[in-house]
Amino acid sequence: MLPAYAELHCLSNFSFLRGASHPEELVERAAQAGYQALAITDECSLAGAVRAHLAARQAGLPLIVGSELQLARADGTPDLKLVLLPTNRNGYGDLAELNYQLAQCYERLQNHKEAIYFYQQAQQSHPGYKDSAVRVNALRR
Repeated sequence: MLPAYAELHCLSNFSFLRGASHPEELVERAAQAGYQALAITDECSLAGAVRAHLAARQAGLPLIVGSELQLARADGTPDLKLVLLPTNRNGYGDLAELNYQLAQCYERLQNHKEAIYFYQQAQQSHPGYKDSAVRVNALRR
């Protein structure tokens, strides 16, 4: 028997040129493989969340919705990848807000590091952010 396993970094085809499978296919395969849970962590997006949620509910598989961000150095070269996994509704709302801010301000922001700083400033100035819970995992390329 395999030990309990949950994939915590899975890209769907909503991460263009990186993920190949539809969220529903990922959930179906994870359920077939006996995973305890699956995290859909598309790049700078929550776009696969609804489809994955519907499929996961039907399959009885716990779903974690997250997002992946790529940090860059000042010269534009890629640095760390962050996988953000919210642990409650407030964290999910904050992650959705961060992704929205990235989409709205992308041309103004030179890299995701500035966006993270922008998000941290928003957390400090907005009283609703104090209950947020987002877990971060950093991956170096």
